[in-house]
Amino acid sequence: MFKLFLILFIGFIDYLGIGLVYPIFGVMLFDPANPMLPADASSSFRGAILGILMGLTPLTAFVFSPFLGAFSDSHGRKKGIIFGMAAGCLGYGLAVAALFFNSLALLFAFRILVGITEASAAVAQAAIADISTEDNKARRFSLFSSSAGLGFTIGPFIGGQLGELGSSLGFNYSLPFFIAGLLCFVNLSWVWCIFPEGAISKKKISFNLVESFITLRKVLLWKHLAWLFAACFCLSFAWAFFNEFMPVLLQHHFDFTLSEIGNYFAWGGIWYCLSSGLLTAPLLARVSLEKIVVGSLSGCSVCMGIFSIIENPLSIWLTLPFLMFFLASAFPTLASIVSNKTDSGSQGEVLGVFYSIQGCAMGLSPIFVGSLIGAYPALTGYGSALMMALACVAFLRGTRKENPLPIDM
Repeated sequence: MFKLFLILFIGFIDYLGIGLVYPIFGVMLFDPANPMLPADASSSFRGAILGILMGLTPLTAFVFSPFLGAFSDSHGRKKGIIFGMAAGCLGYGLAVAALFFNSLALLFAFRILVGITEASAAVAQAAIADISTEDNKARRFSLFSSSAGLGFTIGPFIGGQLGELGSSLGFNYSLPFFIAGLLCFVNLSWVWCIFPEGAISKKKISFNLVESFITLRKVLLWKHLAWLFAACFCLSFAWAFFNEFMPVLLQHHFDFTLSEIGNYFAWGGIWYCLSSGLLTAPLLARVSLEKIVVGSLSGCSVCMGIFSIIENPLSIWLTLPFLMFFLASAFPTLASIVSNKTDSGSQGEVLGVFYSIQGCAMGLSPIFVGSLIGAYPALTGYGSALMMALACVAFLRGTRKENPLPIDM
């Protein structure tokens, strides 16, 4: 139980730091007074830059998740997490420098390095799988989502307040990035000093971009996992579509301030945390994982569609808890199903590919739709609802017949 607590705490601190800076980008890039972009830049251009900026982190996670997962199989979970945390510390330092020098290039570099940190989520999940049984794995994955959600609940609220405070004091939005970097360093120190190492396999692994894609292709061709990966891709694409551009929608349609946007993310995070930690437990005990996924994806699609027709800001606060409940049920349940269909020696590798697909979808989504959403923010709800519905269709199509486990994993 001590090791489980450590993993949950690591997830909490990690997502607390990520949440601190999350509300900043949309407001900063759409602020004509901010010198990061030309004052006369169009909304479409600003949306495109925001899409690239938001997409770099999950795309980096897409590349590094299989490597870090396989690396942790052969060198240990502790070293895999330390690798990711160290990259994050460097990244946040570059972010502070980027805002000080108004350098978009340094800000892009920051997002790449933080992507390596996000890739370590696969290692944390693999560490949970190491100490879990098939019966309690889904519950523990939900607890990890809950702890991460708690961090993301507190982070945006504090980040929104710090962003406005720092801007008024002449820090140019840099204060939340500095605090996030400090938290990342605390996390790194925590892991370095007291995180226990588990069993290590004898697999040989080295970082090679071509080999990473070969591993990704190999796992994608496993028929018993392909339908899960397709559903994961559509789910992640839809969530990135919705979540990354919600600050733009809130600012343009409802005149939300930076602190109010932070409150929005905090409110959603509270319900995500409660749903992961408490509300989904009765479902996991009484309902099959497959039925939970279908219901969750359908519910997410409906809630996202509702956001497209909302006129009263009060409806935002009433609809968000339902969306977070369905989302909190979908992500860890999918991860648990993937883990249950994988042997113990390949948990890191396969979960790494799972998070790689998630990162790919979350990276491609803002890049493809950034310019469009910049010009038409109302499409945020419609597009994400459609992609979530496709995730449900992909999952249902794959569950029409049972696929056997492969002989050679």
